[in-house]
Amino acid sequence: MPKLIQRLKQMPCLYQLRNLKRMVLAHYQSPNTAGIKLSGHYLVFESDDWGNVRVPNRQTYDYLMRQGITMGREAFVHYDCLESSEDLNRLFGVLQKYHDHLGHYPVFTANCVLKNPDFATICAHNFQEYADETFVDTYKKYPQRQDTFAIWCQGMQEGLWHPQMHGREHYQTANWLRVLQKDEHLQELCRLGMVNSYAERPNLFFMDAFSYNGSGATVILEKILAEACTLFQQFFGYVSTSFVACCYVWDKILEPLLLKNGIYTIQGGWLQFCPEQDQQAKHFTCIRHAMGEKNALGQVYLVRNCLFEPSEFFDGNREIALERCLFQIKDAFAHGKPAVISTHRENYIGTIFPENSAINLRLLDRLLQTVLHRWPDVEFITSDVLGGKLK
Repeated sequence: MPKLIQRLKQMPCLYQLRNLKRMVLAHYQSPNTAGIKLSGHYLVFESDDWGNVRVPNRQTYDYLMRQGITMGREAFVHYDCLESSEDLNRLFGVLQKYHDHLGHYPVFTANCVLKNPDFATICAHNFQEYADETFVDTYKKYPQRQDTFAIWCQGMQEGLWHPQMHGREHYQTANWLRVLQKDEHLQELCRLGMVNSYAERPNLFFMDAFSYNGSGATVILEKILAEACTLFQQFFGYVSTSFVACCYVWDKILEPLLLKNGIYTIQGGWLQFCPEQDQQAKHFTCIRHAMGEKNALGQVYLVRNCLFEPSEFFDGNREIALERCLFQIKDAFAHGKPAVISTHRENYIGTIFPENSAINLRLLDRLLQTVLHRWPDVEFITSDVLGGKLK
């Protein structure tokens, strides 16, 4: 702990406060004190947002900055982009260097979306009609991504990459289209191939794709999930039995619909954010979950009890992300819990800033090396497999 505090002192004030709070919570209010225990040291990498569009490229990023459109201080705004073939090859190259005592590679549970907005068609219809395309069709429109889906399939065959469900798309499309029709700022971003620029207009976030409740919500959610699960099976040849809601936002009415589509394991953070009906702003009720907790339907909740998100420290020392994650893995194992590591796509993307992925992959390499040294009996598994063990 003193070493971590020393690191924090080297960082800007905002990040000192944010990460000191996280470390104190992890130390004194561990998410591992409640929930089901497992014998053995299991480690899961849960990585969200694959297949989803963000800022298209560095040129668009620079254009927005010249226009004075603030990008805020969130890492995904600065670094995240549709993954390229090079991004995946570099990530797989690190994972292939290591294996557990059973011979298994570290494997990413790659939580993905199946569709993105078809920006050109939406613009052609003067923003009056929504149109979409599969993530594989989106790849075809981006340079250096013609063989990206083939690399997904290769990673799956080699045991490095295990897609699971994140949603049909990462955006609440009806709400976005409604605002888009009258908002010139969003229309300009749509022409650039973006949903929004996130930071300067927090009320127009749109990323909480499952933020529905009240009258008619069940019908909407049922349609979204049915289409998403059908596409998932078409692309990957199996049913996704685990799921993580975008932004950890979902209402309880979603859970029986998940079960209907064969989803038995619900990934998430410490907290579930339940949307409340409010015409003026988005309000949420928070529900805390424990590892292995079951709902009335018998579905199992997983809790991300470790963070490996080095891109959060884009103006600070990223070493703290490595030390924080190792601290949290140790805490999980000390309580008899699996280590479920949250590590979003943004950490492995180099399209906008190549040094982002280069630095983070070196840290991932050190993380894996240290884990195998400290816990030689560790087993690398996926979220759906962990859900089965807890169930």
